[in-house]
Amino acid sequence: MKEHIKSIFLVVLVILNFILGSKVLSTEKLWSANGYNFFVNVSNNPLSEFFRKIKSGLYEVSPVETHLEAPELIIINTGYQTSRHALLSSDKEFETLLDLSRTFLNSALSRTQQFISVPKEDFYTALTAKSIYLRYPVEYDAGLFTHLSGGSRTDFSGIFSQLQNIVISSDGYVYIEDSSTGIIYSCYTSLDTSALNEIIDSHNVGIETGNPVINYAFDLGFDKSFATQKTVLSPMIPIYSEGFEVETISVARQLSITDETYRETTISNILPLFNMNPNSLRRYTEVDGTLVFVENNATLKVSPSGCLEYIAKDDGIMLSNSNFSSSYDSVAACADFVDSINRAAKSDSVMQLSSNITASELLDNSFTITLDYIANGRPVKLGLENNEPAVSVTLTNNRMTSYKHNLRSFSVKDEIVPVENYIFALDNAISQFQSQITDIEIRELNIIYEEKLTENILIPRWNVSVKEIIID
Repeated sequence: MKEHIKSIFLVVLVILNFILGSKVLSTEKLWSANGYNFFVNVSNNPLSEFFRKIKSGLYEVSPVETHLEAPELIIINTGYQTSRHALLSSDKEFETLLDLSRTFLNSALSRTQQFISVPKEDFYTALTAKSIYLRYPVEYDAGLFTHLSGGSRTDFSGIFSQLQNIVISSDGYVYIEDSSTGIIYSCYTSLDTSALNEIIDSHNVGIETGNPVINYAFDLGFDKSFATQKTVLSPMIPIYSEGFEVETISVARQLSITDETYRETTISNILPLFNMNPNSLRRYTEVDGTLVFVENNATLKVSPSGCLEYIAKDDGIMLSNSNFSSSYDSVAACADFVDSINRAAKSDSVMQLSSNITASELLDNSFTITLDYIANGRPVKLGLENNEPAVSVTLTNNRMTSYKHNLRSFSVKDEIVPVENYIFALDNAISQFQSQITDIEIRELNIIYEEKLTENILIPRWNVSVKEIIID
């Protein structure tokens, strides 16, 4: 018995030894005086990657890459308008349904020759029957979306090029709207739909549960203009019959000057990620309190508000120890780099893409991707000038030449506040432009959190996204 306990104890010690060793390899970095970066040589080998994933799990950081192709909203259509059910990423059932949806999506996207164009009415019919609707935060290049979702590389020429709205029907059909043309494409997957139908049927409980009735804009004809009303809604906007009660959230700004010790420790962990040697760089402080770190080939700034900004003076940073096989790989590598910054700051924030990515952009020698935070399943609008995103990454020839990251971490509070009825929110949105416009198309109307830099509590509110405004 004693020998058995000793064996278990030794195994635990060995595992802890490997975990602690991985921390040294992937966080502390090993530098020499001549600027040799040991991390570049070891961080990308399989063993280090394995330990990095272990460490990510220990810090409970949600990897950015896992959210790159996650929808912002899933609606379960039961076949009855009175019992549709909406899921956000913060809901328990979201990941289960997303994993199941990916099975159908990857099956369909691997057989592009079987996609056919169908009337838009077929798309709407699927939404009024038993199905799953997935609404994504941005318009994706079809090849990039397939790559990020783990599907096989596929040629999408001749069919859809951009996607954002997807429907999976209870009989195994996948409907995809080409965002660039509005054309609907359909593909039969022939997969077993029993698990999908079981989830859908479990939500067919009717209106008596107290959940608001959900209609799509096309259900109510709000996607069509009339003689006296030129404001139209995008057909897929969900319209809720009642208001909401939503939790507030608190925000922490990791690199603000309020905690100097934590700030210095975090910065020391971040510098090596930009291939900056603490032993050879030059450091100074600007008048406004911004810390500046300078090496021959790059500058890194840390503002008092918690903004991290890197600018390369030459070719930038290679985010992998080998050339990327495609621009799709470089987008995933950007997400992995954002993860490394979040880990260094001990941030458990969830992020999603906030910039549309087209095939033409991916073919350019230089392109920029942006990401924004989501908290409690809802988008977060930071209190920055010009609606600046949380993260902006520029790649030139598959090397990172600039990086800007407004570090934040969010926590859901116990306080619950009411959010007004959808129709009131719509009226308020229209009134904002009433004196200036004749025609307006509302692309999205959703609940977000908005940050004010002078406050640490974020209150939910309605946000309107306008696709086109025509000025009188």
